[in-house]
Amino acid sequence: MEYFLGFFVNDQSRKQITDTVSNTSPIFSDMGIEVRWIKPSHYHMKIQNIPGSMNFLKKLYISKRIKGVFNKSIQISIGNLRLGSARNLKGLIYIEIGEGGDALRELRYEMLKTLKIKDNVQFVPHIAVGRINKELSNQEFSNIVKDIRNVNRNVQRDMVAFEVRELDLIRIKEGSYEILKKFRTAL
Repeated sequence: MEYFLGFFVNDQSRKQITDTVSNTSPIFSDMGIEVRWIKPSHYHMKIQNIPGSMNFLKKLYISKRIKGVFNKSIQISIGNLRLGSARNLKGLIYIEIGEGGDALRELRYEMLKTLKIKDNVQFVPHIAVGRINKELSNQEFSNIVKDIRNVNRNVQRDMVAFEVRELDLIRIKEGSYEILKKFRTAL
């Protein structure tokens, strides 16, 4: 089981992401590259992993501490589709965050301090939509990036923005997501 603090994408953004993914998926199938696509209902942003198991006391501790950190809403807009190349994003197909990334990084930093979690992984705000099943050659990677760039240019994307007013404590068990606790901002 895995636990994290994050949020699920709203319906309007989910539709926009699904449209972008459907325009992009032929790039991979035409090249014979298998992708494990994420179900649209599972599109989310993971802000902070919570290590270890979750018991009543840990959940209560997180509940008490998170209220001081998550006290105002964050305006988010989705950006372009990308293929990850960095170590922790390698092979990941994701939607970048246009606006709101700095506010999310600040929220994560405050979470780390407040919840006393040691995590030195670089945080790149994104919404994962799929993962490539194989190691790509440099030529394959280059071709895919060019094709994705063309799709991003051709997709009619309205500025999809939404306000994050709720942060969830989420458990992943056998590919199923369960919200254990919701934290809402007052503003």
